[in-house]
Order: sequence, then structure tokens, then C-alpha cells
Amino acid sequence: MTGRLHIARMGAVVVGAFLSACSSGGSHGSSSGGVGGTGIFDGGQAGQPGSGGAVGGGGIEGTGGVSVDGGGGAPVADANAGDGDAAGPDDACATYASSFCNAYQKCAPYYVASTYVDVQGCSAKQKALCLAASSANGSGATPAKLRACAAARDAITCEDLLSNHPPPDCLVPGSLPAGSSCGSDWQCAGPHGYCHLDSPLCGTCAVQSAAGGSCVQDLDCQPGLRCGNPAGATGTWTCVAPASAGATCDSTHPCLGTLTCLGGQCATPLDVGVPCNFQNRDSYDWECDILAGRGRGRFCSPSSGMCIQAELSGPGQPCNTSGIDCVQVRVCTYADPTQSTGTCQAPISDGAPCDPATKAVCAPPSQCVGGVCKFPDPTTCG
Repeated sequence: MTGRLHIARMGAVVVGAFLSACSSGGSHGSSSGGVGGTGIFDGGQAGQPGSGGAVGGGGIEGTGGVSVDGGGGAPVADANAGDGDAAGPDDACATYASSFCNAYQKCAPYYVASTYVDVQGCSAKQKALCLAASSANGSGATPAKLRACAAARDAITCEDLLSNHPPPDCLVPGSLPAGSSCGSDWQCAGPHGYCHLDSPLCGTCAVQSAAGGSCVQDLDCQPGLRCGNPAGATGTWTCVAPASAGATCDSTHPCLGTLTCLGGQCATPLDVGVPCNFQNRDSYDWECDILAGRGRGRFCSPSSGMCIQAELSGPGQPCNTSGIDCVQVRVCTYADPTQSTGTCQAPISDGAPCDPATKAVCAPPSQCVGGVCKFPDPTTCG
């Protein structure tokens, strides 16, 4: 068993980095920081460093390959319909996408709202990615396997979902050997094969590390393991079993994805209205939420020193570093750096010019490649 049947990669969309994922990036719960200056979760107006999800938060499920969450994509013929599923890949991908989005709506609703606006938007983008990835060279994602994964994910716990521990039915091997070009880990042969991204959209089939092996993010590790890394360090990180509630935690000993590291122990994040230490936002994980604030949209207010609930604004609407975040690209710009309120920027469409340095950020899941927003399509890799 190999290639995890997960398409999305998640990480805070920050100026200059998407996840990557969104593995970006950024991170899927194991990177050590983000690019500052974009919004309440990514560092804010003053350009303070963004918060990584290295220790307590866990990453949104995903694998190397299709590097971001959702998106458009070319229609795909029923090439994989011969496995006994008369409905073909279109219906199977719709079922798969719905299970993905409903699972994250249950366990990390702010992630769904801030990235896709709502569950319907999430499902549409995940379906498009599924169609593209399932038709790629060597993909083992047949309609029957997609449906089996969806049924298994419908029953998954939040602890497993957010701790790099997918159901066995969502581990499906492809046929491409290690070293092959890929755009989705559904293409890579096992055991534990996945697509390690070498560029924003494409990568190389590799083998996930076992416990004690090297990693950069959770997705480099075999299922059930997380990537422990020295906060802010650039050296070798190691795949480890995540710590349970009450266990000792630090940057090299991450917690289960539903927990955060509070005072050196894995614990449930603090509730809204509870005092928190804003100075810790760049150390290990945030005190008020999982997924570096993208679980339920809670963060430690620098003004009140309390955990507060963030609100979301659309393009052209007001935003700030004190509780109003922006949907999709999460970029808040300020006409004057001394202002306390900025304006949410609209995402850049596929095919249009982009430049993260100027906060012209592509709509998820597209990436800025060569100055143009491009949708991740595994069929073009190799």
C-alpha cells in the first residue's frame, strides 16, 4: 500500500509561499514559519514572522504531488471506468471530494471557509483536482478505490485526519517507480510511495521515511508519523510518532494534530476569552488553535492577550491584524503602514500575471509559475 489518496495540500497562504504545500506548504503543520506581512495569521501588518505548525497543530491531510487544495482543470475521459464502476470517475470524484470537504468541515471548519469560502466551493475544487490526478500516467486511483476511500474517510476521527494517519482504504499505489516524474502521489508505486515536489507543480516519485528517517514536512513521513524539527532550524528533521495529551512536547516532539503544545505538554488549545502569550506565536504552535490558527480561526490577540475568534472578509472588504482575516489568498494590504485597517486582495485567476512579492497571489490551488497563475495538472508532469 502506498500513494495516499489525498489530493489537497494545506498550509497558510502567505505572500511568497502557498503551502508547500498547500504543503507548501509553508507548511502542512510541520514548517517552522511563514512569510510576514499578510494578515492576522501570517504575521500581520508589521511583517512579523508567520507562525509555523511544527509542534502542536498537525497538518491538513495531503501528499506530495498535486500541491494545493482544489482548483479547476480540464475534463477527463472515463479512462478508469473499467473497474466495475459504471458511473465512472466523474461521479466517483464527486463522492471523494464531498467526503474530503465534509471531514475538514467537521475537524477544521476555518480551513474550509478561509480556503474555499464554503463546503460547496471546496467540493468543486477537490473534484476537479481528483479528475486531473486520477487520469495521470500511472495513477492507481480508480473509481472503486476513490469510493472506498470516501467511505472510510466518512468515519475518520479528527485525531487521525489531522495527524497524518489516513484510513488504509485511502492508501492506493500507482505504478511509477521511484525517480519517475509525477504530479500526484497516486502515480507512485509502493510501498509508501509518494510524489515529492521538486517544483511548485511537479515532482519525483520517492519513498516516505519511517520513524527516525529524515523529513521536511509531515507528508515526507509514513502514515501515523509527524515531522519533528527544531523551530526555525534548517537542519535535518526526523519522522516521529506524535505525542498524546499530557505528554512532553517541543519542536522535535510534535503533538497529535488535534492538540497544541502548552507549557511543554500536549493539550487542547485554549478557549476564546482565555489569556494567552502572544510572544509564543512563533514558537512551536499557537496556543489558541490547531493548524497554526486554521482549525477554528482562533488566535492570540496582541492587544488583549486573550484568545479571540477571527472573522473572514472577502475581496475589497476591510481586514486587520486584530481579528479580520481574508478568504482564499489571505492577503491584507495597507495603503499606509501606519494604518490599522487594510483591504483584502482578490486572488489572481489562472492564466493571469502573478507576483507574490507584490501580493498578487493566485487563487488556490493554482501556483505562480514563471509569473503566471497555473493550475496543478499531474498529466503535464514528466
